[in-house]
Amino acid sequence: MKSISDATGDEEDTVPMSESGATFHYFTIDAASDGPAFADVGDVDGDGTLDLIIASFGSIGFNLPAGEVNLYTMGSSLSAPWTKQAIVSESKAVLWPNHAERHDLDGDGELDLLAR
Repeated sequence: MKSISDATGDEEDTVPMSESGATFHYFTIDAASDGPAFADVGDVDGDGTLDLIIASFGSIGFNLPAGEVNLYTMGSSLSAPWTKQAIVSESKAVLWPNHAERHDLDGDGELDLLAR
């Protein structure tokens, strides 16, 4: 696993919503992600915080690139560095890894990931 941080620094961006009075905060988790296309949210590691599973297609050009599926686990807060763990790396040469879903496929009580 490797820790990643916001490539733009420690900035937290805010978007005020004048009609409702609500304010939304957004954070960059991985500015270097190449072609993120699908996301799933859930507590994958069982620590009580939500994690992200992101399927990325890569940079699409004249050739189809290999995609990847990564797990991002949250640090001490949303703005703290997240940890990235490859589930399906580019070296596996999977084209167009689509939406990943969490299910207990084999009935062992542990989550398995299925990428369509």
